[in-house]
Amino acid sequence: MKKILIAVLILVLSPFFLFSQTTVSERVSYMKDYVNNIKSNIYEIKALLDSNQKMLVIDTLNSVISNLEAEINRIPIPAAELIPPPPVVENNEVVMDNSNIYDGENDIPNPETNDYGFGEKKKGGLDYLSFFKTKIYFNFGLNGLNQVEKNAISSLNPEINSAKSWFWTIGFKRPIRLSKSNDKVKLFYGLDYNENTYSIENSLRLYNNGNNVPTFITVDSLSNNNKLKIGYIRIPLELNFSFGRKYSLGVGGFVGYRVLSVQKFNYRKGGENIDELRYGKFGLNDWCYGGTASVGYGFFKVIGSYNFSNLLKTNSTYKYNPYSIGLSLVF
Repeated sequence: MKKILIAVLILVLSPFFLFSQTTVSERVSYMKDYVNNIKSNIYEIKALLDSNQKMLVIDTLNSVISNLEAEINRIPIPAAELIPPPPVVENNEVVMDNSNIYDGENDIPNPETNDYGFGEKKKGGLDYLSFFKTKIYFNFGLNGLNQVEKNAISSLNPEINSAKSWFWTIGFKRPIRLSKSNDKVKLFYGLDYNENTYSIENSLRLYNNGNNVPTFITVDSLSNNNKLKIGYIRIPLELNFSFGRKYSLGVGGFVGYRVLSVQKFNYRKGGENIDELRYGKFGLNDWCYGGTASVGYGFFKVIGSYNFSNLLKTNSTYKYNPYSIGLSLVF
């Protein structure tokens, strides 16, 4: 059982090390570092446990990690990667290479740092953390509808109040460096949930008639505080350009699938105010796609988006393209 666990741990960890380094000695060094971190975490967990059964499990895991460390120590290092000893002259004095000593005439060379501004950049390959680093983001702001094609009857066109129409998005994204020599340009991909709420000021609600054609109809008893809420699961892509240490510019797009659609009505009946929620498809387009743009400083961004897809199905007499503008916080 222990051998199986050791093999699984090696299989899980080895792709990251193999990807980030090119020499055996560097890969072995990274594996030793990560094993030491695991052992340190196990020691901290052990100090918090309060039962013998849990202690036994931790002791078994610690034994497996120790066996893994022994296996790593047995990995042979090629002779070409071994650091040769410094040359020694007859009087046992070590010969030093002074070519890199600052002589007051040349500029002091700046040490190379990794993508996060600290530490030494590894030679011969890219550290996997510079390729993939998951970021969580939260977007919020105002949205509206660009009414490209309207109903010939003006009273059947919804009046969207953008000041009361909000959206919010939460998701994660991961960067991919497009070049190991240039870390200023990265491609981000991810997954998010986007929810849009549209405030309809006139007494209309969205209705899918018997011919499967979505339209807006008048309901006399409705108030002017009706909401249409639509949620999407989306896959965003963004090409991000960094300027200096803080500024960034991004352009990209997204494609999404509708997972939520609900209308909220407020009306009076028999002298009583009633709030009603109705769930359904309402003739809404199942898919959405569009473009995005952003300007950022640090973890703060100003963002905008525009849907090239119609909000409603193509057989509708309406053609509405949603748009939004807001803020984004990236962690």
